Amino acid sequence: MDRPAPRRETIRPDELTLSFNQYQLSLHTALKNRVLRSQLFNEQ
Repeated sequence: MDRPAPRRETIRPDELTLSFNQYQLSLHTALKNRVLRSQLFNEQ
């Protein structure tokens, strides 16, 4: 029943991790910017 996992030659695990980390970082930055913008807006 055991099938070997499909091999991908194009993406290595460390490249996938790196891109995922970049994605998380950009998401975090966008969220932080949104929070800062809303705080500025609320102060006015």
